[in-house]
Amino acid sequence: MWQIILPIVVVYLLTILISLFLTLDKLVRLEYSDHRPMWEKDGKPRGVFWRASETRKLFGIDIRSEWAFNRLSFVWLFSTPEWMHSDPRAIRLVNRLRILTFIWNASILLPIIVILVMVQNK
Repeated sequence: MWQIILPIVVVYLLTILISLFLTLDKLVRLEYSDHRPMWEKDGKPRGVFWRASETRKLFGIDIRSEWAFNRLSFVWLFSTPEWMHSDPRAIRLVNRLRILTFIWNASILLPIIVILVMVQNK
């Protein structure tokens, strides 16, 4: 039974995770292309798979860009910056980001909760 279920679950989780990463990339890229002053103010964040030429270093990575990405990928889950309010594409992307993050977290936490409840009720 697990030989059938496990690959399906893995494919499902990878699909959610890659979709989440691509959404983050699109959002950072949109800020870069259409709201450049805010992108610079936000610390020139990179994406997951995408990096602006300004954030590429000859030997390694731009730590400030990494930090900005990590900070914004969390902050955008709970607050909507002003520049997003004026851009319908950004609103759609940030809403998709929030939904995918919820689905990812629920997909990871729900089985753990079910197992804990089952063990407790034994």
